[in-house]
Amino acid sequence: MTDKGKLIIISAPSGCGKSTIIGDIMDRGQLDLQFSVSATNRKPREGEVDGVNYHFLTDQQFKDLIADGAFVEYEQVYPGRFYGTLRSEIQNRVNEGHNVILDIDVKGGVNVKKQFGDDAVSIFIAPPSISELRWRLKKRGSESDEDINERVGRAEFEMQFRDDYDHVVVNDTLPEAIAALCAISSTGSDIATSSREAMTAGIFGGSFNPVHNGHIALAKALASSGEVDEVWFTLSPLNPLKAHPEELVPDRQRMEMLKLAIEGIPQLRVCDIELSLPRPSYTITTLRTLDHLHPAIKFRLIIGSDNMLIFDRWKAHDEIMREYTPIVYPRPGYRWDGALPLPVHDISSTRIREMVHNRQSIDTLVPPSVANYIRHHRLYR
Repeated sequence: MTDKGKLIIISAPSGCGKSTIIGDIMDRGQLDLQFSVSATNRKPREGEVDGVNYHFLTDQQFKDLIADGAFVEYEQVYPGRFYGTLRSEIQNRVNEGHNVILDIDVKGGVNVKKQFGDDAVSIFIAPPSISELRWRLKKRGSESDEDINERVGRAEFEMQFRDDYDHVVVNDTLPEAIAALCAISSTGSDIATSSREAMTAGIFGGSFNPVHNGHIALAKALASSGEVDEVWFTLSPLNPLKAHPEELVPDRQRMEMLKLAIEGIPQLRVCDIELSLPRPSYTITTLRTLDHLHPAIKFRLIIGSDNMLIFDRWKAHDEIMREYTPIVYPRPGYRWDGALPLPVHDISSTRIREMVHNRQSIDTLVPPSVANYIRHHRLYR
């Protein structure tokens, strides 16, 4: 008697890289997986093939199959647009002992898992954050702002179902997400964070208004120092110790400039966790939240010598010192004996804003992509 195969259910909000991840796994051919092709009544996009990407059906064909009970599940994902899983696509192959990957929308994945029980493994692919998802959708350049807003709104709804899945894989970096999903698919065990167990991340916080070459050079030097494996630029909405906060451009634009600045640089990442936390923004809250979200990562605070001199004014400074071992970098005019011997870059975001206001060139002070962004959006004028 042939042992039954497993149904591997993979779901994700639009833009989370689900199709890329599944395509990579199938191309490797290492897990002896078969792919279940979903049905839809939408029209094929350029390059899509009927029976390969989807079973493309007319509205009437889809309705007839619903009436015949031919779907394991189906849903109207957008008004007038249906997606569904044909029972014939999966049941026979699973019964014959084949493992079948099912690429399916989030609510459909929950419904199929209920039907197949222990014969199915369900995996939810999540974005690092909603703002990161919006950025990725925008970078595609294939959809209008209205379409992006619709997809982001749906993603916020779909993220509520992540706890209904057996495993959650955060697609922060594509290779790690692929490795995690391969491991789950082949063993059924959740080792999504195993590749990061020994990793240390340095939290480099600031308003980055705007990010400049000094920030980037410092982060690269820190990442190469052996103190941390990665540096996370953590955008702050408000510094509670500043009596007169500078006029900030919108969070979204500062985030976009950060992402442009570090694009293609290994070991540097952008973190928007503080934008979703209560304000004013306290570093201890950020660190505790990151600890909760990423239990396999050790976090350390990156702090300038100027702030280290007033560190006793920080909320829960003793806990930060004890649990998150600050890494101190030198700032001009502020001596701290424990600072790392790193080059000092005397570049000021305040000065850059003044130069833009005065129509002076900032091309040598910020990455070219950031300079172009500031000019295009007429910031700091």
